[in-house]
Amino acid sequence: MGIILFIVALPLVVVLSIPALLHTIAGAIRWKGEFRYVDRAFFNGARAIDIFGNVAYGSMLNDLFIKRGGYHYGQGSETISSATGKNWVLGKLTFLGMGLAGTLNLIDKDHCWKYIEGDRAQYDLLGKPKRVPIVYTLAFIITSIYLLYMLVRLFWWITF
Repeated sequence: MGIILFIVALPLVVVLSIPALLHTIAGAIRWKGEFRYVDRAFFNGARAIDIFGNVAYGSMLNDLFIKRGGYHYGQGSETISSATGKNWVLGKLTFLGMGLAGTLNLIDKDHCWKYIEGDRAQYDLLGKPKRVPIVYTLAFIITSIYLLYMLVRLFWWITF
């Protein structure tokens, strides 16, 4: 039953994302009149997608992003950012995991450190880790763009 629900839910998220975006912006203009309302709504949406990705793809994330003995992805209501931050502090990220942390930290300064959830005290004791070297970040971004390009080509080939 879970597989069927997943197969139904995923296309619905994609199909409804554009009307939801337009509706949120229209609602902000009509009722709230502030950009902060739109920004907050999309931050909450991004967080929900982040939690979904952590739970749904936890097994793959564990295989690709952490070394043996690392903190596992896929925990209940935790975000990918939080699990990545915990592994960053523990020094348990693989090359790809470091690239993910670097990319998230590039978008939002110290993102993986700021958004560690749960028992924060033990990670505070270990202290914020050193900055992720740019080579990891660039390699991750280039690899991600290439994989996305290949997925689009595959989709195009299957469709047409």
